[in-house]
Amino acid sequence: MLKKFPYIFGLVWVVVLFVIPLPLIQALAAGLPGRNAADALAIQLGSVAYVWFLTAIYLSTRPKWLDRLIGLPNIYFIHGVLSLFAIGLAFIHKTNLHSHG
Repeated sequence: MLKKFPYIFGLVWVVVLFVIPLPLIQALAAGLPGRNAADALAIQLGSVAYVWFLTAIYLSTRPKWLDRLIGLPNIYFIHGVLSLFAIGLAFIHKTNLHSHG
């Protein structure tokens, strides 16, 4: 089915990378205290990494509706690459944000 509609795979990537983390990013931007303003970027990167980890875990359950839409090999590809992106963002989050405990 993907050969007939190649734009669907790109649309799934856009949704996974940008649309799914957007509510948490906006909630953190609105509710982050002023004392953490200097670390806001690192906190946002950590929240995006967290959402991407959760999305990768959901993709590992092989949802049937997505399997019918883009195919199982493409789900595996998104799952693997998204996990690597999340690990990269989590590393940046860890190196730029120092705990105070």
